[in-house]
Amino acid sequence: MRHIRRRALALLAFGLALPACRCGSRPASDTALLPAEDATATEATVAPDAGGTPGTLDTVPRADAEAWPGGALVPPEALADFVARGTVDAWYGVYLTGRKVGWAHVELGRAAPDEPGGFVARLELRIVQEGLLPGLRSESIVRAEDFYAVEPPFALVESRDVQQTPAGTVERVTVATAAGLVMRQTVQGQAAPERSLPPTAETALAAVGAFGLDAARLRPGMTMVVPAFDDDDACDETDTVTVVSVEPQLLAGVQTPVATLTVLHEDDNQPFVLRVAGNTTLEASMGTGIVLRLEDQEQARSDLSALGPLDLRVEIDRPLGSPTDVRELRLVVGVPSGFAIPSGPQQEITPRDDGRFDVVLRAVPGPKATNDERERSLRPTPEVDADAPSIVKLAEELAADAATDRDKADRIVAWVYDNLRKDLSTNLGTASQVLDRKVGDCTEHALLVTALARAAGLPARQVSGLIYVGDELGFFGWHAWTQITIDGRWVAVDASWNEPTADAAHLLLGIGDSTDWLTIIDSITISAPPPQDPR
Repeated sequence: MRHIRRRALALLAFGLALPACRCGSRPASDTALLPAEDATATEATVAPDAGGTPGTLDTVPRADAEAWPGGALVPPEALADFVARGTVDAWYGVYLTGRKVGWAHVELGRAAPDEPGGFVARLELRIVQEGLLPGLRSESIVRAEDFYAVEPPFALVESRDVQQTPAGTVERVTVATAAGLVMRQTVQGQAAPERSLPPTAETALAAVGAFGLDAARLRPGMTMVVPAFDDDDACDETDTVTVVSVEPQLLAGVQTPVATLTVLHEDDNQPFVLRVAGNTTLEASMGTGIVLRLEDQEQARSDLSALGPLDLRVEIDRPLGSPTDVRELRLVVGVPSGFAIPSGPQQEITPRDDGRFDVVLRAVPGPKATNDERERSLRPTPEVDADAPSIVKLAEELAADAATDRDKADRIVAWVYDNLRKDLSTNLGTASQVLDRKVGDCTEHALLVTALARAAGLPARQVSGLIYVGDELGFFGWHAWTQITIDGRWVAVDASWNEPTADAAHLLLGIGDSTDWLTIIDSITISAPPPQDPR
């Protein structure tokens, strides 16, 4: 499951596939900053046993329902049978708000003799994007391989991840040892120091639970909670899988059980929805905006429509003024049922009778930071590599003689604003890479600020959402910025605009690496209440 949801959202959200639209493109006048209805069948079969039968029924411990994370949805014998004999080879077209912008290839089965473990789940995901100049196209690519043992409990042995963008390549290899995980990361051919991480509880359930199910044996209400290692946070998180329905449908002239399942990732608002027929995943959708649809190989890789600079935006019904001057902004925001807009002093949310929300945005400190949030927001991660020597050195220089945490934060924001060349198609993968290249758009600014703040002892996290881009363009566009804990509260800062306190034109929708709001962007509405509206 993490193969598709987490990596697809990373690709579509944090710069791998959105080179130009993420910063909102505020006009230069505002600032000197900017110079098938039915799925097509494809191969997804259970193959004959090839070379031994590790993980068969006789070797699987008979765990009770409470101890076994697969529950009744994937019982031990079903997982063992798939690890021993199952194969998946499926191609998917990737659609964003109805347009085909890329493709994905998923393979599950026996690993090669020279590969670790014995069972492997592979993903290749490609997104095509349009540059600032018409006709200028490029590809961003994720290749991921997760290797599992073929003996119970089918534990994760090694994970390999390569992200290629027009800006460069980031490679990660995570190996399970007796003491825990060891992660090795290489950025543009330069190796970062090894990271020692806690052990993971991930097993092959994390892969088989999305692409190895048999719809015929599923029943509504079946559920399981699957631990999975998160590459970016470098820790285990969970996916809760629930069977919503199983109904017969006519596919290729044959009545076939089709199961609908939801997969809800820890801390996310929107579930990942699977449609499974037989043992084939026909469709994987993320909210209303992102869909992976089963196609044959040729179809999946053809007729691609590149993501453009203005694809992820939400129109507003009237001008709101210069964003950088806004200290308080009142909006009416509509989101799909079940999506929770973050609320706090800086973002007051009130339900309306029509199902939408009155939102009051203010340029003030946000909610208090909990102890857990502070702890998590000080840790280095593979992306926020706050322990990289170059990051540590600069943070120490910027924090030297600073009288308060506010002074530290202001110096960091100002330095990043002054020293990063503004480029809307950079897409760098780590904070140290941003510092080395000194170039970037809003995501690079937010990433470097986050890492420098953590290195200076300030809890910090990246956040995302929509910002008003100004009256000249008149819409809300994708943006990323940073929250830093100052005097115990989360304070929004925006180095892209040299704002030590972000203006009130920032609508916060995702905290940390949670970008599931992108899956509903085509269903978000924003309007401005009339001045006489008393609410």
